[in-house]
Amino acid sequence: MQEVEERLAAYYGPALPPHPLSETAWLQLRDQLSAARRRRFDLQRLRLPGARRNLAAPANVQEIYAALFARIAYRRSQPDLRCQLSARRTVPRVSISPLGRGHIRILLPEKGWRAMSAVELEVLLAAGLARCASLSRSLFVLPRLFLVASLLLLMTALPFSAVDRRYLWIFLAAFLGCVASAGLISWQQRALAFRGDRQAVRWLGREQVCRGLHLLAGYEHPRHRPTWGEPSLAERIARVCGTPVTTKDEHLTLVG
Repeated sequence: MQEVEERLAAYYGPALPPHPLSETAWLQLRDQLSAARRRRFDLQRLRLPGARRNLAAPANVQEIYAALFARIAYRRSQPDLRCQLSARRTVPRVSISPLGRGHIRILLPEKGWRAMSAVELEVLLAAGLARCASLSRSLFVLPRLFLVASLLLLMTALPFSAVDRRYLWIFLAAFLGCVASAGLISWQQRALAFRGDRQAVRWLGREQVCRGLHLLAGYEHPRHRPTWGEPSLAERIARVCGTPVTTKDEHLTLVG
């Protein structure tokens, strides 16, 4: 190491004494750093209207999720929890994917999600866990594979359907396959949501789930349309809160 330093000193000459920067140079450097920070901040804020950004679930959501998972009798490994913030006004909702270890994704409005109560978040997370617990991977994958296959067949037959009638029949069959598989997926997601709500009632109690759904309904805009395949909160509330239950079910909670 000393030999290298000696060679460098012989090549470049003796080390120069320290030369402090002038005040003007420090001010220029500060301005350059501030401008770079502003540009980076502007790029982060420059998003299309309605764009979503993925991030790790906030600490309070993670705490509610961990406490909920510890209270319920969940027979599978704990699904990963992910979060999306939407720039537009949206109704908080949950979606799942059972592939791999499975994960739960909650969509929250970027403005105002911090004001959400623990009841709302708990009902959202319980619904997600219940959907993960009741959906098999094969039932999740098969309709989607059929939809993808139908779309590929549709695009393959489209260029030839004008010159050969046989391809026209293939095109029509593929189109019907797309419609049928899309309808099956929509029906599957709706049935899964209702089944998840029934399981959430068993975990949290009907009163807690009903209260959470009513609070979530407060985020709905009068002209809001439900997400494709997702039942509206009014339908879910009617099934959870408007269905007569026995006294035993009415007081069924996890506190004991």
